[in-house]
Amino acid sequence: MHSYEEVFSQVAEKYRCPHVEIEKRNKPDRNRRPLVAYQCVTCGERVGEFIPVRTLDKRQLSELPLWNKELEQAYWHQMLSEAYEKREQERTKELQRWRRKYDAYLSSPKWKVLRRKVLARAKGICEGCEERKATQVHHLTYERLGNEMLFDLVAVCDACQKQIHPQRKGAAVLMQRRLW
Repeated sequence: MHSYEEVFSQVAEKYRCPHVEIEKRNKPDRNRRPLVAYQCVTCGERVGEFIPVRTLDKRQLSELPLWNKELEQAYWHQMLSEAYEKREQERTKELQRWRRKYDAYLSSPKWKVLRRKVLARAKGICEGCEERKATQVHHLTYERLGNEMLFDLVAVCDACQKQIHPQRKGAAVLMQRRLW
């Protein structure tokens, strides 16, 4: 899976603007002093260096259109939105692959043996609250998925499992940090 930086670089390459149409504009600084530069009317970026204001008379300067900040922001917003969407699509596919692998593992004889050992270690009592019957085995980490150590797993009741994963939606919550 690609990092966000890699995805952004790919999308940025697609959005690389050739600056075909540019326009001289007034881009006032923070103190509202005029700065003159060419702005690409497609992407909003400044093209080239600033033009010395002294090369223009007052009339020419007053007739210059103002810098279009919205154009620049809209172009960046569109590019970032596309990069984010592409990254989210990759994350979703990776999550689906991981979930299929995880579900297959939970059906395996190896998992069933581990699960029985963890429940036996806990003597059938929830290791979260020590009050209710343990009904599930919870992973404390997924780093060794498929090769877990017994201390990677705890026996829990349904109530404690819900407390561990209050907004659980498939494995999405579990994998969110890992995939980004």
